[in-house]
Amino acid sequence: MICIINAFAQLSLIDCLILLIQIEMLESLDPFQQVLLGVSSIGLLMIVLVIFLTESPNFENTDRLKKILEFLEKKK
Repeated sequence: MICIINAFAQLSLIDCLILLIQIEMLESLDPFQQVLLGVSSIGLLMIVLVIFLTESPNFENTDRLKKILEFLEKKK
């Protein structure tokens, strides 16, 4: 049991070291490159979120612009 706990502790230390190395790698980039990387990663996350939400079985396309245009045409 103690061996398992030691193994998990060593793995978590290794993960922390890898994370620190990755942070140092990001710090070595120019500020513009850091901003570009951050904006790109947020953009990718948004694209993945939209794909995930539209593939949901409960997704219903409610096109508000189309409804507004139809409402305005009926008013005339």
